[in-house]
Order: sequence, then structure tokens, then C-alpha cells
Amino acid sequence: MINKPSDKEKTLLEDRLKSDKVEHNAYQIRYYESQYKPNMQPAITAYILRHVNRMIEHAKLDTTHQILEVGAGLGRCSMPLLAMGFKLTCIDISQKMLGSILKHSPNLPVHTAGIDVEEAGNYFHEKFDRIIGFFTLHHLKDLEACFRGMASVAAPGAVIAFCEPVAYNPLYYLQIAFTKGMTWKGDGGIINMRAGYVLPVMRRAGLCNARCVSYGFFPPFITNTVFGSIIEDKLERIHLFRWAHAFQVFVAQMPV
Repeated sequence: MINKPSDKEKTLLEDRLKSDKVEHNAYQIRYYESQYKPNMQPAITAYILRHVNRMIEHAKLDTTHQILEVGAGLGRCSMPLLAMGFKLTCIDISQKMLGSILKHSPNLPVHTAGIDVEEAGNYFHEKFDRIIGFFTLHHLKDLEACFRGMASVAAPGAVIAFCEPVAYNPLYYLQIAFTKGMTWKGDGGIINMRAGYVLPVMRRAGLCNARCVSYGFFPPFITNTVFGSIIEDKLERIHLFRWAHAFQVFVAQMPV
């Protein structure tokens, strides 16, 4: 017979989880605010546009949608979307990083809020048609709680979609090991970016039609060359090479 935890044990567990989340978020803020990260700087490049266009395709983004971008950071992917006419509300646990978006887009339809996505329901009164993110999920402590937070501000039928690394691609782990400034504690969540892990979490948070679509092969220094994007486009058409994809989009939907 399994004994149920007492109220005291439940309280201690909840306090520990809250403490772990606070420590995790504090580390993530230090990890990104304390040093210059070239790969996060806003720039409209072939590499960035590849991810942005995949998001537009799989999340079925439209310029009439109210879009919430989770973990927007410095606005690396926000800027191209804004330039294309999409209306964004960008959130991140680092208000300092969000300042970059406002600095670079003073006349564009963007709002920012320095909040934890788990608390989105306490902050926003409106509902969003789309909730998106780029390379954000693997930095979050409790994915299920985060998806519940998103669901609390998602309109019926809203699409929730995230571009992420493919956990099975070994190049990411080499990148973490040998790139100055990257740490396992900061980016190790990549190991969870698997369909078998993320999609069940989405479903437990109340989302439906959860699926994953992989794409792409090259890092920025190749994709941003003259022929990099052309070669990558040709490789993507070859089904045989899908095992080597480096990126993926996790997509799910709110029930209607």
C-alpha cells in the first residue's frame, strides 16, 4: 500500500520546487545578461529567416493575429516578424534583454513584459491567437507548468509552437562543451528536446493535436554564406537525410 504524502510533506515539496525554479531562473538571467552572446544579437540573416519562415508555416501565423512570443530575449527572431507586419507581445524573465527590442523597434507594434510564462495568466487579461518561441523551451525549468501558463492566455483554437534544437544531434553537445560562455547548466535542457518528451507534456497541459516537424542542417556560419541556404534547401528535399536534421518545431493547439 502506498502512503499518501501528508500536508506538511506536500508543503515542503512545493517550497522546494519553488526554490528550485527561482534558482534556475536566476541562473538563466545571469547566464544571458552577464556576457555578450553573438548568436543572440538581432539581425535579419538567412539563418534567422529560415527559422522564422518555418514558424510562420507551421504556426500558420497571420498579421491579424495577436501573437505572444515566449523567451524573446534580445529580439533575434522578433525583429524579422515585426518587419513583416506581425503584431507581437514579447515576454522574457529578463526585462533588461527585452529592452533591446524596444530600442530597435520604437515605431513597430510590439509590447514587452518581463515575466515568467508560468505567471502569464496573472498578467494578461487578453487572449492570444498564437503563442510562439525560438530556442526557448530547453531553458525552462518545468515545461508542463509553462505550457499551462500559456494555455491560460491562449484563445480557443490558438496554436502554440516552438522552434527547438533536435536532442539527438551530437553537434549541440560539442557546441556546449567547446563554446566559451556556454554551460551544461545553461543549455543542458537540449537533452529533453525530443518528441517523446515534449509532446506528452503538451498533452498533459491540455493541448491537442501535438506534433513535431524537423528541418534544417547547418549552423549560421554555413547557412549565411552565398550558397549555404541553397544547399540546405536541396538537402531538405531528400527524405533520406531527415535523421540528420538539426532543428524542429513542436506544435499543438488549444481545444476549440
